[in-house]
Amino acid sequence: MSQDQKARADSRFTTSIRPLGNGHYGVRVLRDGEVVMQDNSAPTREEAAKALKECLRMLDKCCNPSPMASASRSRFFCEGKAR
Repeated sequence: MSQDQKARADSRFTTSIRPLGNGHYGVRVLRDGEVVMQDNSAPTREEAAKALKECLRMLDKCCNPSPMASASRSRFFCEGKAR
């Protein structure tokens, strides 16, 4: 494992769902306080939660190791929702 991979493995992800004021919700995934991924098109809070989970799954797939992202991906496949 390279130095860069170790640094990413030690970093922490946080998430945020916020109303945008236009009836939609915005989703952000942050790593060490910096936005890594965002989606501003969820019409309901429930859809925002699904978008957030999808963002975490994509981060896990794209070589950004995180226990939180990996757990989200594992739950997705355990629930039988894999496409």
